[in-house]
Amino acid sequence: MSLPEKRRRLLSLKNTDYEQIDQIDFDTEKSGRGNERCVGEEAGGFVDDDDDDDVNDFGMEEDSADNCLSSLKLLCPGALSCCLSIIFAPTWLFSVRMNRHNEAKLALNWGQYVTVKNTSGLFLVNPFGVQLKSVSLKERAMELRDEKLVDLKGNPVVCSGCIFWRVSSVKASTLNVEDVSVYVKTCALATLKQVVAKYPYSPDFEGQPSLQTEGEALGRELKLDLQKRLAHAGVKVLAFNMTDLSYAPEIAKAMLVKQQAEAMIRARQIIVKGAVDMSEEALNQLHEKKICQLSDADRTRILSQMLSIFCADSKGNPTTTIQASSGALPDHRQPKLGR
Repeated sequence: MSLPEKRRRLLSLKNTDYEQIDQIDFDTEKSGRGNERCVGEEAGGFVDDDDDDDVNDFGMEEDSADNCLSSLKLLCPGALSCCLSIIFAPTWLFSVRMNRHNEAKLALNWGQYVTVKNTSGLFLVNPFGVQLKSVSLKERAMELRDEKLVDLKGNPVVCSGCIFWRVSSVKASTLNVEDVSVYVKTCALATLKQVVAKYPYSPDFEGQPSLQTEGEALGRELKLDLQKRLAHAGVKVLAFNMTDLSYAPEIAKAMLVKQQAEAMIRARQIIVKGAVDMSEEALNQLHEKKICQLSDADRTRILSQMLSIFCADSKGNPTTTIQASSGALPDHRQPKLGR
């Protein structure tokens, strides 16, 4: 999309009164940077880039008409404010305000919404009845540390997560919620509880989704669910990932024993299967090569010994059966009979 087309599209959105706009994607070329995919979610709600006065940090071209309109609203937000500022003209000397980089200010006039000032630098504000609320447009990270939750089976687990987010609508984040940071954290905890309760801690069978195996899918689901909760708060969720997962301390020991038992059973199944296959192969080779003729009793005895050796926990010791020969004992070992 060319720059004139983007300008006409933004100008057509002026009458939305700074309401949140659906994402506008476009590609722009800059020297040495190639094509960039950028997103804009609020008309005029971005900060100018220091390197390019016409393009803001998120890649959207600033609307100079909107900036002029915003400045005019700050100078004359209402009839009462204008009259008082004319009567007490010297108060204009104390009406200079400053916007930092990646910062926006929402203006209220006697409690009513006026406009949003998003360009960085100095600007004038009517000294009467105008209240400014600063909102940071920077990306933020929030951590949920060691939250005790319940999985699908009702087992208590301890989860930690990290949320990456930023404000996308200054008006919504300021007027619709009391404290946007606290609101994001509360909604993130509720989302984490809801999603964790859908999955077991570990899979009961191969292919079952679980908290241990579905990390990437869980991250996507957490992000989408949290974005739905924060849509009216003017917050854009960039990522929501689980960073730590473990059983709660009160059941950790019991679950460790269970995991060890399950691992031992799986290992025994593999050992038994391998032992049977090896024993069968050994007997078949003895029969095919005609090394010796084995009766059913001999095959049973050999098979029993091989399985005992293969399946034993410790190293097996070979034994040889010795049959006693018939005959009388030597004279010096003959029992002496009493007279």
